[in-house]
Amino acid sequence: MGIDPAGAPDICLVDIEMPHLSGLELAEKIKQANLPCKVMIVTTFARPGYLQKAMDCEVHGYLLKDEHRLFNCYYSKNHAGRKGGQ
Repeated sequence: MGIDPAGAPDICLVDIEMPHLSGLELAEKIKQANLPCKVMIVTTFARPGYLQKAMDCEVHGYLLKDEHRLFNCYYSKNHAGRKGGQ
């Protein structure tokens, strides 16, 4: 992989489907290289087998994002405490 373990990031936040290398492939390479990096997957892809593969790669987090929920979280956070929702 060509990364010095001393210079490896603490956390890699990735999607499953990325150009050139999937997040699952990256997680597998990090595992094989025994790097101290924690892999977190954030994705909209809920295809069968992805979660199991992520578990096999020992990822530290897997978040299935939903654009409507993410919008609602953003909206709620940014409009909290405003009178009348303004």
